[in-house]
Amino acid sequence: MVFASGTWMVVLAVVTLVPYLLWFRSTGTSLLESGSAESTALLISETSAVIGIYGSVLLIAGFVTVWMAWRRPMPWSGAPVAWLVACGAGAVLTRDVIGAILLMVTVALVVAQRRALARAASVRASAA
Repeated sequence: MVFASGTWMVVLAVVTLVPYLLWFRSTGTSLLESGSAESTALLISETSAVIGIYGSVLLIAGFVTVWMAWRRPMPWSGAPVAWLVACGAGAVLTRDVIGAILLMVTVALVVAQRRALARAASVRASAA
């Protein structure tokens, strides 16, 4: 699930950075024809910058999440879980429904695994 969440973030970042940003830059003037040319150009450049920043942050977050899934041993505690919660909060704030669901399920599974391992350890300790 962690790998799927990270992969989704990378795919969404690539879609945001390549086709959407190029489309917005090329058709932005026709979308904003009601204003003056100067204000339209400024609005298009500012919006393109925001799209680029959002896509870049999403790409970095996706690569970090994929790296965690690939390199970090389980069970996780502390920073990796906080990272997944932060990514999930970011997905909710940006209305990324698929990403939010993937990350919420991932956090639930990680927390459930930690609790199950802790419960198994306490059962072993009481049996010994």
